[in-house]
Amino acid sequence: FAKAGYQVMFSSRNPATLKDLVAAAGPNAQAGTVEQAAAFGDVAVLVVPYSAMPALAKQVGPVLAKKPLLFDVSNPSVQRDGAEGEKALAEGPAEYLAKLMPGVKIVRGFNSTGFGSIPSPNLPSGGRRGTAMVGEDAKAIEIASTMVRDIGFEPVIIGPLNLGKYLYR
Repeated sequence: FAKAGYQVMFSSRNPATLKDLVAAAGPNAQAGTVEQAAAFGDVAVLVVPYSAMPALAKQVGPVLAKKPLLFDVSNPSVQRDGAEGEKALAEGPAEYLAKLMPGVKIVRGFNSTGFGSIPSPNLPSGGRRGTAMVGEDAKAIEIASTMVRDIGFEPVIIGPLNLGKYLYR
C-alpha cells in the first residue's frame, strides 16, 4: 500500500527490526509499536498469526473499533497457531475475530491470493486479478475496495463475514 501512495506504519514489539522492510516499502512507510500502529491513520491492515489475536484484541481492540476499517489479510493455521487456529477455523476467521473485537468493522481480503501475485496483479490478458473479500459494513467494504483497486487488484465481494471461512490459500 505504501507504493500506491498510502502512508503506512508497520508494527512490531521491537520496531527497529523493521528497518529493512520500511526501507523496501519506500518513503511512505515507517515503523512503530503495536499501539502506535493501531492509533496511526484511518485504516488498520491486520497481518498477524491468529495465535496472537486474543492478546492483540485486548491490547488494541478498542482503538481499532474507532476506525472505519480493519482489513484482515491473515489466515489461521493449526500448525502455527495451535488452539487459536483451531478455534478460528471452526468458527470462521472473520466471525472469530469479530467476537474478539466487538464493534470493529472487519473486511477480510487477500486471504486466497498468493503473496507471489501481489507485486504483479495484472493478468496476461491485461485485466486485473480479482481478490475475494467479505464484510458487513458498507463503508468498510467501500474503503477496502478502493484500497484494493489502488494497488491494482479488482475486489470481488462475496458476502458477509460468515463466508470468510471459504477464503484460504
